[in-house]
Amino acid sequence: MKVTAIQHKYMTRAFWEERLRNIIPELRDQLISYRRSGAAPGVFRSMVLKEVGDHFRSWRVIILMVIILLTCIGSLYTALTAISDTGSAGNSDETFFFLHLFTLSDGSLPPFFVFIGFLGPLLGISLGFDAVNS
Repeated sequence: MKVTAIQHKYMTRAFWEERLRNIIPELRDQLISYRRSGAAPGVFRSMVLKEVGDHFRSWRVIILMVIILLTCIGSLYTALTAISDTGSAGNSDETFFFLHLFTLSDGSLPPFFVFIGFLGPLLGISLGFDAVNS
């Protein structure tokens, strides 16, 4: 594969070191120009925090979060029992333990990612309805 001069410029370490050194002064200049513009620095932040707080304190979202938490606990319990059953049989393979917690199932409950595939969009729809109705 033939490397052009422009591609070679972006592949060098010196280019990226210089680029990273120039980022901080550029950000500082932008921050100073924003402060000089006369905009109040905390108005937008406080408005966003209020709106997000209102969303997460609504009953719809609280109930959905509790349902998601309960399904997580149930799925973790079934995965841990499935792991302990296979662990007692002499299988000492402990690779990707955290991944197995959310993907294994013994058949009594689906794995956690299946629940999230259903409950995640419901949480998004709930946040959308809250945004429109309030």
